[in-house]
Amino acid sequence: MNGETMVQVGTEINLSAIKAHLNESRSGGFAFIRGYENKQGEVADYWIQFGISYGALKAKDILRCQSILDGQEQLALTVKFGVYVDQQGNRHNRKAEGRTPMTETLVLDMTDSRLRTAVEEVKESLVHPAPARASYSKEAKGLYENDSDGALHFRDALLVHKEVRKEGEYPFSASSPEVAIRDAVRRKLYSGRYRQFIFDGRFEAISVGGVAILVDGIDEKLYFADTVAVREAVQAQAVA
Repeated sequence: MNGETMVQVGTEINLSAIKAHLNESRSGGFAFIRGYENKQGEVADYWIQFGISYGALKAKDILRCQSILDGQEQLALTVKFGVYVDQQGNRHNRKAEGRTPMTETLVLDMTDSRLRTAVEEVKESLVHPAPARASYSKEAKGLYENDSDGALHFRDALLVHKEVRKEGEYPFSASSPEVAIRDAVRRKLYSGRYRQFIFDGRFEAISVGGVAILVDGIDEKLYFADTVAVREAVQAQAVA
């Protein structure tokens, strides 16, 4: 949105107003992040549940992993991952001269020991997690400050649905089958759908608690707006 449209549909606010609104919003309610751009240039819309406890997600996932291991729940996966293939047909996860990038596909169920091992390892990583790579201070419900660089992050979000509007530029990545299977298992769990977003103007709007938080792409000012007004303004821009 440009600055002219923003003034028409929104009221300029500061960060304190956003914090107050987030604290008043219901935990577990649905929120919508429009036009978020990640570091790879991908632009996407996200439907999320807001104010979700990561600890609660982990607890549910530990129980689910155990249920799968006990045979109470079936798990089947199709796992795709990159490899480098040398001239003799050997697979590698590192790039080197004479190796060709390719995509491998594995179809697995719990009769395959590789999948069972992956579930066991994922469960262990949830029970005894590695030290966090970054620490955050909570500023408001769902809003945290990175203790090392001061950047604000919108966290405690559970991904419900994502629609990519612009593809990002992702370099080819290779991994071992073991890592790829573990990653595929994690994506099936609640904690694998946990998301965080940098709150620095990379988005067009965040709608939570019936109010849209907008960012002006020109002067980076923040605004509150009614979600219906935002939707109508976006539709008007699309037609123009």
